[in-house]
Amino acid sequence: MQYRFFSGRLFFWLIPLLIFTSCSVVKTPYFKTDYYKQTISRLDSLKPQIKSVNDTLYAGFARISITPDLNKKYDRKKEAKQNIIPLAGYGNRRGKPTEGVHDSIFVKAVALRSGNKTVAILLQAGLPEATQIAHKHAYATESDGLIHTMGDSGIIYTPGGNYILSIFLHDPIQMVFDPANRMIAELSEAVYNYFNIPQQ
Repeated sequence: MQYRFFSGRLFFWLIPLLIFTSCSVVKTPYFKTDYYKQTISRLDSLKPQIKSVNDTLYAGFARISITPDLNKKYDRKKEAKQNIIPLAGYGNRRGKPTEGVHDSIFVKAVALRSGNKTVAILLQAGLPEATQIAHKHAYATESDGLIHTMGDSGIIYTPGGNYILSIFLHDPIQMVFDPANRMIAELSEAVYNYFNIPQQ
C-alpha cells in the first residue's frame, strides 16, 4: 500500500514536470522580433509630420468625485425616506438597493494650452475654435499590454444644428495616437461641414 501511494504521488508530480519541460521557450530579445521592428518603423514614419512650436505649454488637471451619496435624506425630504439607489447588472442583484460603496467614481479632465491657443484633440481638433463641445474620449489597454481601440464621443453645438457624434477606431497590431487623432479630427470636420456648409 505504501509503494502504491508513493507511486501515485510520483506520477502526480511527473505530469506537470513533463508539461513544463516539453514547452518551448522563446529566447529572442523583444527588440529583435519582427513586430518590434515594424512598430519602430511605423513610429519613425511619423517624425516628418511632427511640428515643433517654441512656446510655453500649459496643462491643467482636475478630478471630482461623482459617487452617489447613500443613506441620505436630502433626496426625499418630503417623504422622510432615505436615498436608495438600485443596482444595475444581472442576476439576483439587479434592482436591489445599494448597501455601500466599494470603489468611488471620479470624473477627470485635462486641459492643454500652447501660448494663447487651446490644444484640441480628437473630435474637438476638427471643429472651428469657438465651437462648443462636450465630449469624452476613451481607450482600452488589452491583454497584450497595448492599445488597440480608441474613440471619442460628444455633443457638438453648431449654428447649423446640434448633433451627437461617436467615432471608434481599432487596429489589430497597435493603435498609434497621432494618426488616429488626425483621422478622428478629419471625420469630425467632415461631419461639421455637413451640418454647416462652408460659404463659397
